[in-house]
Amino acid sequence: MFKEIILYIEKNKSVNALLIAALAIIVSFQLSKSMPALFNWNVDVVNYYYDIGVNLSISYIVSTIFYVLVVYYPERKKNLAIRAKTSILFARLQTNMGGFIDCVLQSANLDLKVDEDIESVYLKSLANIDLITCMRETRTDEPFVDNVSCLEKAINAAKKIELLKNSLIPFITYLNDDELDLYLELEDTFIFENFGEEKELFLKEYLIKSEFNLLVEQYNNCQKVVGASFRKVSW
Repeated sequence: MFKEIILYIEKNKSVNALLIAALAIIVSFQLSKSMPALFNWNVDVVNYYYDIGVNLSISYIVSTIFYVLVVYYPERKKNLAIRAKTSILFARLQTNMGGFIDCVLQSANLDLKVDEDIESVYLKSLANIDLITCMRETRTDEPFVDNVSCLEKAINAAKKIELLKNSLIPFITYLNDDELDLYLELEDTFIFENFGEEKELFLKEYLIKSEFNLLVEQYNNCQKVVGASFRKVSW
């Protein structure tokens, strides 16, 4: 609760400054209404303008309360719900992107390490193999399913990634800069779209080989967005 109050104050500085001024006018009127006028000012004129200031101040205080209850609080509640939803979507994107990458590395028999000359390993191994065939023949595990091919697992991961990308569309205006950059990068990545269709596999194999470094970079960026323990895939 205290954090929410601090956040409200930080995000509505001008509103709060005017609120303090309105309260100051009301308090000063109450304190000075029985005092004699200073500098020989006309009391009636002073009270007339003070009354106007007090009425405006009361109206502003009421408007501020209305703003907090009807505008700020519901919008804040909505934003928190959206942040929770998008966090879940990005976490699932991270999981499925990691699963897709693992299928490629496992099929190509690549174990990428931080201190390794990744580029030479990539050129010697991944670029010169029939990757789709290797993915068909390599067996792996899925949750609740044993002994599936890496290709089947990659197809499932690609379908989920596409669905998750589409699920983010209604929340685009609420994404922060890093999340929006990642979403746009994924929109420009065609590896996952229709992955698994037989007529598309040759093209997808070419895309995986030519853009795998970008896929790894997107996975690393997704981990940063999620804020999870960083599992670095070096390239």
